[in-house]
Amino acid sequence: MYWLSKQTITFFWLCCISMFCSAQEVSVDTLPQALHEIVIVNKNPIAEKYASIQLNKMEVYFNPASSGDPLKAIALLPFSTSTTESANPVLRGGRADQSRVYLNGVPIANPVRNTQENGFGNFSLFNAEMIDNQYVYASNPPLTYGNSSAGIVAIETTKELERDSYQIVSALSSLGLQVNKKVKKQDFFQLYGNFQFDEGLKAVNKRSLTDLNAFQSMDGGLNFRINVTPRITWNSYTYAIDERYNALKYQLSYRSNSEADQKRAFSVNTFEYSAVKSLFRVVSLVDWSQTSYRFKTIDAKGKSTQLFFAFSHKYRINTGWNIQYGVDVNLRHYAYDEVRPLHYYALEEHHPTQRLQETVSFTAVELYGYTEYKFTNQLGVSVGMRKSVVTHEKKFDFFSYQFSTFYKINAFHRFILGLGSYHSYATPNYYDHQMHLINSKQLALDYYYERGKTALTGAVYIKKDSGQFQLSVMEQETEQQKIGIEGSFTQQFNRYVSLFLANTLLYQTDEVNATTTKDWMYFTKAQVTYANPKLVTASLVCTTHPGEHYTQFNSSVFDAQEKVFIPVVTAYNKEKFNSYFRLDLTVNKLFPMGRHYLIAYCTISNLLNRKNDKSPYYTEDYSHVFFQKFQRRVVYIGLQFKI
Repeated sequence: MYWLSKQTITFFWLCCISMFCSAQEVSVDTLPQALHEIVIVNKNPIAEKYASIQLNKMEVYFNPASSGDPLKAIALLPFSTSTTESANPVLRGGRADQSRVYLNGVPIANPVRNTQENGFGNFSLFNAEMIDNQYVYASNPPLTYGNSSAGIVAIETTKELERDSYQIVSALSSLGLQVNKKVKKQDFFQLYGNFQFDEGLKAVNKRSLTDLNAFQSMDGGLNFRINVTPRITWNSYTYAIDERYNALKYQLSYRSNSEADQKRAFSVNTFEYSAVKSLFRVVSLVDWSQTSYRFKTIDAKGKSTQLFFAFSHKYRINTGWNIQYGVDVNLRHYAYDEVRPLHYYALEEHHPTQRLQETVSFTAVELYGYTEYKFTNQLGVSVGMRKSVVTHEKKFDFFSYQFSTFYKINAFHRFILGLGSYHSYATPNYYDHQMHLINSKQLALDYYYERGKTALTGAVYIKKDSGQFQLSVMEQETEQQKIGIEGSFTQQFNRYVSLFLANTLLYQTDEVNATTTKDWMYFTKAQVTYANPKLVTASLVCTTHPGEHYTQFNSSVFDAQEKVFIPVVTAYNKEKFNSYFRLDLTVNKLFPMGRHYLIAYCTISNLLNRKNDKSPYYTEDYSHVFFQKFQRRVVYIGLQFKI
């Protein structure tokens, strides 16, 4: 049953009236005047001045720690609080599933590949060469974007191609080709493909990748932009990947090879129409994936389909006042065909299993309105609202709201204050196939200083999250509270040497299985960079934080019928992994060749070969606990040739 409120209907008709009035204004103007006034409306996001940071393509490339990956480029920043080695954004203490990555206005679920690969790095699905700008909203994300209860990473693809170019990449575990080609003066396409393999990487890192048996992937993308008329633009981004891996996995008291593969394809299409003081935008997403996972008696297959459609209208009332409203339609379908152990602790071949075949469908239609008003160039405010109007069940009905303001004391000092209530849908996973509504109430104050070769940032924030999230087969989180203080310092000492320091203090309260855990966390990061194009570019990155809490089995009871030990839990989420520490070194060398160039690069991850705890595993009777480790020291080298 779908739910539609009177307030929603009123809001919808007000939006329609506003759109009609705007269209009427366009029709009465003369064509020359309309063409002259097209440039009035900024095509960048309406809330861009409230972003924690904005990165362009070159800033991603010039940061050696990013490895040319748009999502890894933000991992070093103070608001990134990830305790894993995944490129999936984790912002200000929220879970990865609470933050969203948007591409040209559509949400991309699971935006990373190699997400489960043991002992091998994680990378995003995006190619930095196709990026125009990347906006990060670490908290209080603008409600022009939905389905986020933590933060937003909004990526906009290339809008203008400067010149034709061709790029070839050859590395220890990959071969890649990139083509950037103009079709007309303003029309262009970008095409790339990669093939990844394990032989070279494993040969160089035999001792470090002992748990990794094999991996292989092929992926490719096509982005093209066409100016249909001076007012209408069509942009299309299509991506596909076929990947598989085989690695040693540790789970409970079992140690065995696991196999996984994924096939996925999605297409994002964007249509923009520029009118007098207006920008109309229609976006669509078709996302399909097929996955399989095998470990011991587990044989899990899944298919998912997501359709997303959105319409928005941005209107400039006057120089300092802009409004935007729109509607989002989200359709999802999940199909599961799984063989699971009847008892989660019994995974041997002779233990009983069960067959689970299930489908889950989800429909959501949301309306939003957002306005920002600038009193002066130094002071502005914004207000946003988002309301579910059609939901699959009443429990998904919500109303989100926010208020933000910025204040620039002068050219060097800037403050942003934001507060609001936000909602997201927990994505189904192996432990829980159902979707749940997550609510987050947030308050944050950010400070920015930049003068000459020195930059400072600081923030304090409070967040309270509520909603059901299944952490494991026996752990369910229902509430999380966070109080955070973060800061960073950047200093450019001369033309070549720079220093970056960041630290976050996070006081976190978790409610897991009715057990409350309170803990202080810190996230300390440092980067020293030497960048001399004539010689070499080198970067040394240090990351450290305390180990996460986990639930440890302390004893067991023997099941004589199944001939297996049943683990016993005395306290949830009370034990901690060892402190995490990692030092990475990246060195690049540029070789100019006339109008072309060759780049040789080398990365040594976990330079000190530190043994960082990743997950626990046990002896057969659960009397002793051991720990699987994160990636040990890994050397990676490659060449990039650009024509």
